[in-house]
Amino acid sequence: QRRVMGAIHSSCHSSVLLMPNTVKDKDKEREKQEKIRRINRCLSSNPVDVVSLVHLARSEGGLINDETRRRAWPKLLGITLADENDKSWKDSIVPHKDTDQIERDIERSLYHFDVNKTIRKAFRSVKRDELSRIINAVICRNPHLNYYQGFHDICSVLLLVGGEQLGFHMTERVALFYVRDAMNPSFDQGITQTLELIPLILQECDPQVHHVLETSQTPLYFSLPWILTWFSHRLQTFSVITRLFDFFMASHPLMPVYMSVAVILYLRDGILKLDSELSSVHHFFQQLPDDLPVEELCTEALRLYRMLPPLKLIRHHRVKIDSSSPLFTFPFPWMNNYTEGFRSTSSVIQKARKRHLRGSSLPASIIEKAARKYDASGLANVKQHLRRALSEGLAVGSLAAIVAAVSYFSFHS
Repeated sequence: QRRVMGAIHSSCHSSVLLMPNTVKDKDKEREKQEKIRRINRCLSSNPVDVVSLVHLARSEGGLINDETRRRAWPKLLGITLADENDKSWKDSIVPHKDTDQIERDIERSLYHFDVNKTIRKAFRSVKRDELSRIINAVICRNPHLNYYQGFHDICSVLLLVGGEQLGFHMTERVALFYVRDAMNPSFDQGITQTLELIPLILQECDPQVHHVLETSQTPLYFSLPWILTWFSHRLQTFSVITRLFDFFMASHPLMPVYMSVAVILYLRDGILKLDSELSSVHHFFQQLPDDLPVEELCTEALRLYRMLPPLKLIRHHRVKIDSSSPLFTFPFPWMNNYTEGFRSTSSVIQKARKRHLRGSSLPASIIEKAARKYDASGLANVKQHLRRALSEGLAVGSLAAIVAAVSYFSFHS
C-alpha cells in the first residue's frame, strides 16, 4: 500500500511539475491559432484589410509561419492578384552592367540560413537559377535601380518563402519602395545619409553609448549589412529572419535603421566595457548573437520610431535626402487609410494651409490648434476628443476645424 501511495504521490508530483509548461504551451498554441484566424479574416475581406494586417505583422509573433507569409506578404507590399499572375517579367532579362556581380554573389548564396544546411546540391542549384532570374529581371525592368551586394540576401528570403513567381514580384516591390535609396548609382546618394540617423537617435536615447562610438571614431558602416540585407546576412535562423521581414514590410522603410539602434542598445553592456579603440569596437560588431530577443527588439525599434519619427529627424537635423525618396511617401497608397499618429500634425497643417481645406476660410491658426489637439488623441479617440473640445467651450468654428482636420487627415495622409 505504501508503494502504491508513493507511486501516486510521485505521479501527482510530476504532473504538478509538468502542468505549468503544458498549460503554457497550450495557451501559446491557442494564441497562435487565433492570430492565424485573424490574419485569414484580413486576407479574405474585400478589399483586403491591410491596416489590420499591418498591426498583426508588427505585433508579437508576426505572421506566425511561412504559409501565412506566402499569402500576407504580397498584400503588405501592394501586389494584386493580376500582378501575381503576370509572368511577362521573365522576358525582360538581358545582359546589363551588374550581371557579372550578381552571378558572383549568387554562387555564394543559399548557404548560411539554417534551413539551407541540409538541402541537396541539385536543389540549391535550381534555387540559384531562380534567384538569378529574379534579381536580373528586377534590374532589367527598372534600369534606374542599381544592384548592391547584399540585395541577393533579401531576395533569397523572398524566394524561399514565396517561390520564383511570387518571389519576383515581392522583390521588385521591396526594391522600389523599401531599399530604393540603396539602389542609387552611389551610396552617397542615399544610404550614407540614412546612416547619419543612427548617431542622432543614439544621442537622444543613450548618450553614453553614443559617446563610446563617437570617441572611438567608429564608422557606422558596421551597421550597413544589417540595413542593406534586413539582417538576413548576419543572422542564420530563418524563423528569426522572416519574423523581422514581417516587421519591416509592415513599417516605414527606415525601420531597419531603428532596429539597428535597438540592437546597439541591446548590446549596451558589452559596448560600455570596450576601450575606445576603433579596432575593438569594430570587431565587437562583426558578429551578432543569433539568439537575439527579436520580439523585444521589435518593440524597442517601434518605440524609438514613435519617439523620434523619421521626418522629424530628417528635417530637424537637415539630413540631405532626395525628396523623391520613398521615405517620404509612407504609408504607401495600397495601405488604405493606415496612418501613423505622429504624422498628423505636420501633415494636416501643411496641407491645410496650402489648400485651405479646399475652400474653407478658417484661419490657419485654428486649423493648427485643431490638428495639434487631434494629434494628441489619435484617430481611435475622435469622438471622445470632440466631446472634450465641446466641454472646453471651443467655438463652433473651431469644432468645425477639428472635424475638417480629422477628415482631411484621414483621407489625405
